[in-house]
Amino acid sequence: EERGEALAGYALLCRGPQQMADLAIDAAQAMQAFRPHVCARSQDDLEFALTLMAGVARAALQLLDSNLRIWPLPDLLAEFEPHVSHLLGAIDALQPVPRIRG
Repeated sequence: EERGEALAGYALLCRGPQQMADLAIDAAQAMQAFRPHVCARSQDDLEFALTLMAGVARAALQLLDSNLRIWPLPDLLAEFEPHVSHLLGAIDALQPVPRIRG
């Protein structure tokens, strides 16, 4: 019974970063889709926000990955490894500009 409670706690501590990464990716994807509609004076602000959301997604993924390294329990890995793979692909698909004047 105690192991079940610990597992539920570990899962909760993994679910938070996973959800944070999902939300940041959703926001960044929405910003990317909105790029063509932004006037020139606001482009930089959009790029700052997109870069920030990509960074949030990457940091949340690292936290999830760290938790899975610390608690490499088969049940946790089975639940969250597919999310890690999905998040890696989604983050790689984000395209924040490397430079504003570039």
